[in-house]
Amino acid sequence: MKLTVNQILHTEGFEKFRVICGNRGLNREVSSVSVIDAPDIYNWLQGGEILLTSGYIFKDNTEYLLELIEKIAKNGAAALFIKLGRFIDDMPDEVRIKADELSFPLVYMPFSFAFVDVITPVLTKANSRQLEIIKKSEKIHCIFTNIAIRQEGIGKILEYLSDLIGQEVAFVDNIKQRVFCSNDEMEINMEKYMSKYPCFPITVARKTYGYLVVNETKYKANEYDLIAIEHASTIIKLEIQREISNDEIERKYRDNLVLDIIYNNINNQDELRERGKLFGWSFEGHVRAMIADVDHFKKNFEKIEGTGTNRIAVNELSRQILRNVAAEVRMSFKKTIYTTFTDRVVFLLWDEGKSHKEIQKQLAGINERIYTKEGFTLSFAIGGLADEIGMAYRSFREAKTALVMGRRLGWENTSYFYNQLGFYRLLDQLKGNPAVKNFFQDKLGRVEQFDLENHGELFDTLNMLVECNWNLREASEQLYIHYNTMKNRYHKIQEVMGVSLDNMEERLEVEFAIKSKIVNDI
Repeated sequence: MKLTVNQILHTEGFEKFRVICGNRGLNREVSSVSVIDAPDIYNWLQGGEILLTSGYIFKDNTEYLLELIEKIAKNGAAALFIKLGRFIDDMPDEVRIKADELSFPLVYMPFSFAFVDVITPVLTKANSRQLEIIKKSEKIHCIFTNIAIRQEGIGKILEYLSDLIGQEVAFVDNIKQRVFCSNDEMEINMEKYMSKYPCFPITVARKTYGYLVVNETKYKANEYDLIAIEHASTIIKLEIQREISNDEIERKYRDNLVLDIIYNNINNQDELRERGKLFGWSFEGHVRAMIADVDHFKKNFEKIEGTGTNRIAVNELSRQILRNVAAEVRMSFKKTIYTTFTDRVVFLLWDEGKSHKEIQKQLAGINERIYTKEGFTLSFAIGGLADEIGMAYRSFREAKTALVMGRRLGWENTSYFYNQLGFYRLLDQLKGNPAVKNFFQDKLGRVEQFDLENHGELFDTLNMLVECNWNLREASEQLYIHYNTMKNRYHKIQEVMGVSLDNMEERLEVEFAIKSKIVNDI
């Protein structure tokens, strides 16, 4: 408890002291005592001082006394002890009124008392109180530290804290969405806990991990309560940091195992199963790889950095998005393991007997929720089903191919399977083959050259025709041009190519050439 002016006046030896005015301020806290030896002493006040004076510096100067009282009260002094009967016989009425308005105690100090007769007992009492606080703090710290050493957990910390402050307490973990309570029967309104209950933030490296919550809406912490809460917060921080460290180690080994699986770095099945046991993973059943890739990741994050946001904050935002993606996928699929890259997450999904359509519906829901939370969309590229975990690397290769292909085709905010790529899968096998490039040049090289020399748009028009299944009217609408303009371009394309595009075989070759350009980046 704090030391107050009232407690000082009830200390042995102060029986002859009496309050002149300012009674409402008797609960002001006392931390030290000083003698007024300068008219501007208020400039050096630290707060909590009892000021002693003979009254000489303001005798016959009521205006100065009024100003002095106002300034020392404003600067945190606890009270003014005045010797009456030598330089000042009594307090003027206007001074009494001012002190009462400020709730600042003016105390009669008997003329027979030397200043040291006040200074010594006040400092002794203040120091004794500080010593008591220190001893109490050390005891509390020792008990909390032993709880941490024995690794008894956050629940035990809360149980002891509850005993110290006489209130039920909880720790709300905002990172892992957990709640720890001081007893099993405690009930707390989690929806409005921040506004309803007294809360004390638990912060590590300027990041708030959660709150200590006192389950009493009218609770006000006293000095000893605050000491207990501070020590409990420190030990909870240590527990959080220990969990973070353990989680990081586990994540590293988990990621390494998933990476070894998808890159086929496992020596044998026995090694795989032994490493899986460390995380409680069973690898039985058919499995497929899926890559969740953030759409326009680099472009959007460059914009964010351009606003002055530092790279650390940008990277944290990236991790947050990917954590949410992983959490959503894990909730939607019964059995999955994953590893995180800079802008994507690779999952291994065990077969649940769902159709492609059912899986894509689930992924569409995930995409919608992530966009609502983070403002980013995702593309999900999915490989074929492997008979066993040892073959999962093949499914991962297919997912990577599907992702690259989808990006070249401009796909985003969607999901697709490798085996849905159809014709593009065949073209991917021909990637890098010079015959493909030669075929493109023979078929469409003249169209590209014409556009280059005439600032034309024939190639883009031809590409749109292919996308619209050679429907001229639909293609004209997609390009926002008149139908007659489309017909003129169609005739011009045939003229430049020297062929008739009404011929189905010619159309097939054009489609092959255009898709080859996309896949082979010609």
